[in-house]
Amino acid sequence: MHPQELADVTWSTPKTAHGLIRATIHVEPADVKSIALRINNTKHNIDLSSLAAVGDSIPVNIHTHLLADGFYEFEVTVDYSSRTVRTPVRKMQVANPGQLASQVRDSLVARNTPIGFAGPCDSGWYDFADQKLIPWFDRSDAEEELNLRIESGAVSVSDGNHLRSFIRDGFMVIRGILSDSLINDAIVAMDTAAASGYQGYKYGDSTRLEQLHVEVVPYGETKV
Repeated sequence: MHPQELADVTWSTPKTAHGLIRATIHVEPADVKSIALRINNTKHNIDLSSLAAVGDSIPVNIHTHLLADGFYEFEVTVDYSSRTVRTPVRKMQVANPGQLASQVRDSLVARNTPIGFAGPCDSGWYDFADQKLIPWFDRSDAEEELNLRIESGAVSVSDGNHLRSFIRDGFMVIRGILSDSLINDAIVAMDTAAASGYQGYKYGDSTRLEQLHVEVVPYGETKV
């Protein structure tokens, strides 16, 4: 048994987990022998097939749809040839309510998708042909469905115009929602985060700056 070292880790969500979450463990991926995810008292071996052997961190992705809603403790252990590192225990609530979440869960189970995997997201884990998981506005009859929703009052005429633009063009433009000062504050926050290497970011990377609004502005404020 190798001595255990405590590893620095960044979680993609602060308190409540929905869908796919990520624990970015700030250790090198080279020579990793195995990774284990412990959820409460159950150990899960992590799939390493997508993990690159270069870099300075290991992303461990967790499909929380495969867990029942409730409170959990998460801990990740990384085994090397001569040492073992683990993350501090993270307590989080998992919340994936509703019919859609249940359909996602069923699709993941049918696809034999693992509870967790290391490395970039592998699209092979997901069934993109599952019609039950395609949003109505992405289906071939989206405009007909939109007209029905407008006629029934489920969607306002104004929102319907925006949605029609999204269906036809793939994007919508909503004017006057954000103030200039709010936009400027967001730009400054993102520029500052990028310049300071937030979550290991380097210029030219395609890495998302996750949970920036939580780190930059305290809870309860409406600035961001």
